Amino acid sequence: MTKPKASLFEHIKVTLLLLTVVFLTVNALLSPLQATFQQYQIQASVVLWGNVLLFVLSIGAALLHGAGMRSTDPYVFYRMVMLATMQKLFISAIAVVIYIVAVGKAKNAPGIYVGMGLYLVYTTIEVVGALQLSNKRQQA
Repeated sequence: MTKPKASLFEHIKVTLLLLTVVFLTVNALLSPLQATFQQYQIQASVVLWGNVLLFVLSIGAALLHGAGMRSTDPYVFYRMVMLATMQKLFISAIAVVIYIVAVGKAKNAPGIYVGMGLYLVYTTIEVVGALQLSNKRQQA
């Protein structure tokens, strides 16, 4: 008897949970850290929208990783991981350029730097999740 394929979410549930925890934690800290943000001239709205964008892109990347796991072709998984990484990088860069062009001299560079830090956090979670999926795939 063959083992049924696991659902897409079964493979990525831990990654989705970690991404959600980071997203909610950052959003929950925005209000209490308002005074600190003002001290360093960080606009909370820039951090908030950067966090939302990165969360959505990371969820999409995790879904691509899970879809790659379900394929019988071993190279599809690696292509999906690379696609997700490139997609997140380019969309994030385009969003920053659009923000800078839209607001002009009123741009908030410290807020962008915080967003870059969040990018690293979200990417780390994705990479760890992709490595765990890769290990599962090799053991299967």
